[in-house]
Amino acid sequence: MTLRLHTAMRAARAAGKIMREKLNGARDIRSKGKRDIVTDADYAADHAVRTILRARFPHDHVLSEEDAQATREKLWARVEHSTDEHLWVIDPLDGTTNYAHRLPSFCVSIALHQRGAVQIGVVYDPLRDEMFAAERGRGAVLNGAPIAVSTTRRFADAVVGTEWARDQKLR
Repeated sequence: MTLRLHTAMRAARAAGKIMREKLNGARDIRSKGKRDIVTDADYAADHAVRTILRARFPHDHVLSEEDAQATREKLWARVEHSTDEHLWVIDPLDGTTNYAHRLPSFCVSIALHQRGAVQIGVVYDPLRDEMFAAERGRGAVLNGAPIAVSTTRRFADAVVGTEWARDQKLR
């Protein structure tokens, strides 16, 4: 396991701890737009992830769902085709609507983009203590055990999950 993957996993666990602690308490919920909310837990988890990533990799960039759209677009344009810059892309509380309603389906999502592609991906479900992690060329694991894609060949035999995009054009 590389230092970057280890650090991303540590950051995800720190954000997950915050979510667990805040889940049943009082909450501050705000609207960012149509069907788009943010909670105090989003901001606290965002801060925890940024703090851990920046402490270990101070020259890397961090793009968060909690950043202003103009900030996200500007940063993405800068590093999208760069070969030497590292960009951490985070959704510190992926599933905010579920979280705000205390529905137990949310996670922390962290990815590292470099050389035009995602190099590392981490998704942590703090309620189930499930850490999904992958590195380009090294496969994926769930809590350290290797995982693989389904071998189901026929669509009729598959179980498929989906979600409607917030953006009406994408929907």
